[in-house]
Order: sequence, then C-alpha cells, then structure tokens
Amino acid sequence: MTERINRDMDRIPDAASAAASGTISQTVVVSITLPAVATSGAPSLFPAQPCTELQVNNDTGTALEYTRDAGLTWAALLPGMARRIVGLTDASQLGWRRRDYAKVSASLTNRSLTVNGLALTSTEVFSLLKTLQVQITNGGGGTTLGANAIQGVEIVNTSAKDIVVRTPTTATSGVRLRVGQSLMVAGLSNTNQINLRPIDSVADANAGYVTVECFTAGLQTSLNLRAAAEQLGDNTRIPIGELHYPSQHPTVPAVYVGELAAGPRRTLHARGIKLADFTTVAALTSNAAAQCADMTDGEIYQGGSAIEFTQTAPGTYFFGSAGFLCAQGVDLSGGKGMVRATLSMPIGSSRFDAANALANLGLDIFSSGNAATPPADYHAAATLGSDPRILFATTEKVMYSFAFPIEKFAPVGAGATLSTIRWARFRLQTGAAGNGAKFRPLAIEFVPKALTKAICIFSIDDLNRGAYLNLLPVVSKYGYPVVLYADAVRAMSGTTLTASELAVLHQRHGWQVANQNYRLETGLQENMEQVIEQHSKYFLVMRSLGIQDIHDSSLGSAGTTNFRGDNFAALRRMHRSCALFLGGAHANPPLAWAETVPFGDPHRIARINMSGFDAGTLLQRWKDHLDQAIAQKGLAYFGGHSEFNASGEALTALPEFIEYVRAAELAGTVEVLSLAQAIERGYPR
Repeated sequence: MTERINRDMDRIPDAASAAASGTISQTVVVSITLPAVATSGAPSLFPAQPCTELQVNNDTGTALEYTRDAGLTWAALLPGMARRIVGLTDASQLGWRRRDYAKVSASLTNRSLTVNGLALTSTEVFSLLKTLQVQITNGGGGTTLGANAIQGVEIVNTSAKDIVVRTPTTATSGVRLRVGQSLMVAGLSNTNQINLRPIDSVADANAGYVTVECFTAGLQTSLNLRAAAEQLGDNTRIPIGELHYPSQHPTVPAVYVGELAAGPRRTLHARGIKLADFTTVAALTSNAAAQCADMTDGEIYQGGSAIEFTQTAPGTYFFGSAGFLCAQGVDLSGGKGMVRATLSMPIGSSRFDAANALANLGLDIFSSGNAATPPADYHAAATLGSDPRILFATTEKVMYSFAFPIEKFAPVGAGATLSTIRWARFRLQTGAAGNGAKFRPLAIEFVPKALTKAICIFSIDDLNRGAYLNLLPVVSKYGYPVVLYADAVRAMSGTTLTASELAVLHQRHGWQVANQNYRLETGLQENMEQVIEQHSKYFLVMRSLGIQDIHDSSLGSAGTTNFRGDNFAALRRMHRSCALFLGGAHANPPLAWAETVPFGDPHRIARINMSGFDAGTLLQRWKDHLDQAIAQKGLAYFGGHSEFNASGEALTALPEFIEYVRAAELAGTVEVLSLAQAIERGYPR
C-alpha cells in the first residue's frame, strides 16, 4: 500500500473555477502562545488582524483545537495537520487551546506552545453558517447529517479512524477520508445530503468526532485544500506529543518526553509473480460473477479497486481471470516456492466461517488453459476448513495474506504438472448457512522459498519468570535464543521477569525482546490512536533498558482476540511483524501446514501454543510440528507461557525436545534463530 508522510494534498482547480477565484491582497503572520500549565480551557485569541482567511500548520507536536463560536463547538487541528480556515473578517475570531489543557503540567517537561498563522485577505467570499461536530458512533449505516440549508461543506476527519463520505446518502460507496485529512464537498443544498460512516462499519462510541464547516457561499470557487496524511513510513520520527492526541478529550494524562525514534522499521514484503487479476468485476471469470460487485471501501490491495462476492445460494464457486496468463510460466516443481493468496472478509454474521457453513477455501493452479476453459489436469491445495484460525482474520475489511507451501498442492488428473504454472483461482465451497456471507479475492502470486532448511523459534509470553529460572538453563546448553514478548503494562516483579532479568537475557544471552501488543491498559477494544499511545510507552520502557530492536510483536489468540480493522492497521504501522498465537490441534500434524518463509503475511505469523495439547502428548506434538517445518523447509514457531514456571509435563519434556532439535540441527535440516534473525533469512537486504 502506498505510504504517505505528511504530504500536502492539493486540489487543482479547473479553468472555470480558477477564473472565479479571487486574488490575495495581503498576508500577515500572526502568533499566539498557549501556556505550559493546566487551564480552565478558555480559548486564547489571535491578536486582532483583519483578514478573510487564516492558514495554520500545527507543527507543535501537540493536538490543538479552535473555536469559531466562543467555545460552543471546537474543531481539532492534529499534529502535522494544516488548515485553510475561511469565512473570517479578523484573526481574533478564532480562539485556540491545546487539547490536553486540563492535564498540562510543567513537571512533565511540558513547554509553552507557539501557534503561528498566516492571515490572508482575499476577494473570495466565504459565508460560514455553522460548525458541526458529528460523532462517528454508527456502524454500517453511518450517520446522516441533520438539515441545514447550505451551498457546500468542508469535512475534516478529526476522529480516531478513517471514514467514508457518501453523497447522496443512499450511495453504496463513497470517498475515503483518512484521519487528519480534509475534503470539500460543493454543489449541495442541504447537509442532510451527506452520510458519514467509519471505514470498518463498526459502531464505536469512542471513535471521536468529525468536524463539518457549513458554508452558504464561496465553495463553488476554487479552494486549495491542504490535508496532512499521517501514514508512517519506514524511517519516520514520531513526536510523542502526537501519540496522546487522539483520545479526543483533554482528560487523558499527557506524556511529553521529547521525540521517539520509531525507525528504522523495515517493511517486510516478498515480491511475487502474479497469477490472477481481481481488479474489477469486468476482469473476473467466475461462476458467481452475478453475485460480485466492484468495491472502493476497506483496505484495497495495492491501492486499486476490489471485488466483493456475496453468496445467495450454497455451492462451489471459482474466482479467476481468463484475460490473465503469466507470460513466462512459473516452475514450482521440486518444492521451489509457495503460492500466496491475499483476501479480505468482514466480521460478524456476514463472515464466512464454520458457523456460515464454510466447507473449504482453497487454491487451484494450472499450467494450461485459462479461467474460462480450465483443463481437467491441475493442482489443488488441501482444504483450509480444518484450520480456519490461520486463514481468517478477526478484523473487518483489512487485507491479509496466507501462503500455501507447494507441498500442500495435490495433482488432479494424470497430466498435472508444476513446471510451468500460468494461472490460478480461488475455490470457495459453502453451505446454505452461508447465504449473505461476503468474500473479497485480492491477489494470487507465486513467491520463491527463502530457505534451504527449516527454522525453529522459541518464545515466551507474559514476562513469565520461568523463562529465566527454568528455560534458560536448558536452551543455553546450545546457545539457542528465545523471543520474549513483553509489555509496559504488567508489573515487573513477583512471578514475572524483573527489568534487570529482562536486560540480562537480552544483552548477555542474545534473547530478543518483542512487543506483546495485545496487552493493553484497559482491554482490547481501544481505538487506533490509543493503541499507538500505549505502544509508544512500551518503546520508551524498552529503550530505557538498552533494548533497541523492538519492532516485532504478537497479535494474541487468533480465535479470541478481536482487533478491529483500525487497530490492526495501527499495529502494522508500529511493527514490522506480528505473530498469531494458535492453540494446536490434537492431531498430527498440529497445524494444517507450518508457517512459510517468507511469511504468508508478516503481520499474521503462525505461532503454536506449546501447552495446547492433550495431556501426555506435548512432546510428540512438538516433534510433529518441527518435523512438519523440516519437510516444508518452513518455520516451526513455538510459543510458551507459564508452563515452564513450575514442574509439570512441559518442563519434563523440554530437555528431550531440545536434544531432538539439536539432532536435527546437526543433520543440517533446521537452525534455531530469534525472530529478528529469521527475518534476515527470509527478507535479505
């Protein structure tokens, strides 16, 4: 996806609107200083300066807000955001305050803030009717504005999530307005012609509000709108002041500690060779084409359009593209690679899962024919219905990927070959309960394998002290590293690792420290910016301990941790990788397949629960999973919790399993690495 860093988005006027534009006859810089101590929240005014508009760029690192009606309504100006505020006669008509005015304390190394504005006098005339603050609390239906006779509006997304602007309100799709961006909508007669809904269609009382400035004249002329897009890039420096603003009220304690360097954070992407085209329904070849529609909402693969299928009857459906064939063909013989699929699904009742009678979602790959005339000989991937935890996200309309190792494809027909794969298709098998469920195919690609032998990773969650007391003596016999998933919420004392023990494991024994990012101060259902704020505290804690490589994370239990789409987007902005935590099945092998390298999705890495098996079977299931990864030349990722804190089956089985791993290592079939080291193997620089 295209990442943008504080880039100004300019609307280019056409010739007619340019001719109607006014001329600027005066520019004057005005300034105001906001105090570094708590206040009552009364607005501070710019000095008197006649002008028709004011351009303000918030470079203070702290969220600001302004009022045009003596404090009745407030509009936010987030850090890095620029606004052209029109419809004025004097700069003193705008009152300003910092959003955290009630919690500011000089003892937190706060500083006074200087806000600069450029007062312009133009012959353009803008008549402001009122400013609306619209709560984004409704889900899929969105919020239709109340009735106000207008000519146009400027919508500023100061909420905590991206929104979709729809006009007319009956439109099935609309314009995506990211957090911090502005949008001019002209040619209206009433505000009730506009509907706003969250991008993920999830109702959220804490999502904050959107500012809508309503004009009765002026918006038919050209506006050079500026909007700051705060989408973090690999090497972006994040001012800490940004990280507490999105609470959207001044009651959250402020944290001012200078600047936090979040990077360099590598973006992990393994380039693939395209095997299908799902950009539009017109390019689609499917026996369900009549049930498919072009979509523009949600996260769209590589910035293009997407297709959404809605089931109306049970059956087996195929999704391919007859107009697309891989020109050179791809050689998948001899286990040379994997097939990566990218898709998106909603959550809730419209989601394909076991409850909605999903029998299988698989892939078929072909060396001849096309999607309109598929041959009888091809290769089909094994069913995914047996292990939906790897396949299905718990987020809505967020794209994610998985990768089938080529070993999971079985031949259909005597003439099936893997030497020249030309095209591929999704295969969806459903039952009657799935009527109304939705599915978005986004991409199918071939990705070469990065490994010549398997990788084994051990990890411990929850800062369990057994990692120091009992796991370390066993794995240190062969110098094996471990990944410790830590957080800044849990107290480092008692049954958990202390700060000094954590530092020793990292600095002396080479253990990696990663972020257990689903462990939040107030539960899972936080908005996107609250997630970012709390992870920033974690970054600061780790750096105070001398721990620098902190850009890997864990997502939690795939079956129970329900991150919304905006939260998942926040996690990806903060971390280069994110590991799922999966309770293994009781059969052999414990997962449908071992994780691939490169990963099927760097933010959905399969990690198996070391204690998630029937009593008496732990050791064998661990061996089964390691053998599975060796056979695929993939990743066996073991996740522990408290099972090594005290005597029990896991602690008893551990020494024998480490010797089993060591024997495979000496045989040249596996190596034990940290996650950071595995990333270097899978994504060489």
